[in-house]
Amino acid sequence: MRERKHHRELTGRVEIDDAYLGGERKGKPGRGSPNKVPFIATVQTSDDGRPFYVRFDCIQRFDHSSIES
Repeated sequence: MRERKHHRELTGRVEIDDAYLGGERKGKPGRGSPNKVPFIATVQTSDDGRPFYVRFDCIQRFDHSSIES
């Protein structure tokens, strides 16, 4: 199921946010920490503003080319 929906193109009103997952509490915090995995969360909403479809994608880094792909 994940493979089938992974390449689904989102349309209409779409919200996107970036975040990090994991990592140890010691060491460099936040962006740039070698212990964390960057990912983006994308939500397609219905006409009345309710979440319709949610997608999570791991990326290499937070730059334009990584997010655009």
